[in-house]
Amino acid sequence: MKRLFLLTVFLMAGVVAQAAPKAVNLEEFLVRQKALAEKQGREFKEADAKRNFEKKDLNKDGILSVEEQAPAPKKEKAAE
Repeated sequence: MKRLFLLTVFLMAGVVAQAAPKAVNLEEFLVRQKALAEKQGREFKEADAKRNFEKKDLNKDGILSVEEQAPAPKKEKAAE
């Protein structure tokens, strides 16, 4: 019974680890962006994706942290 419990705990930890957001490098970012473009039925432009990665990589370490991957806050429209 104890073995079954431990096995269940390990399997659940693996599922959670796979679902949790993680830092990604340029190669992983490009793969994700290409898959997203294909899913949305639009053309994938690698040069644009690389520029987007460089813009998001605030500390220029070549890795996008979870915080750097978060969408930029939307700008509020100025009141007229």
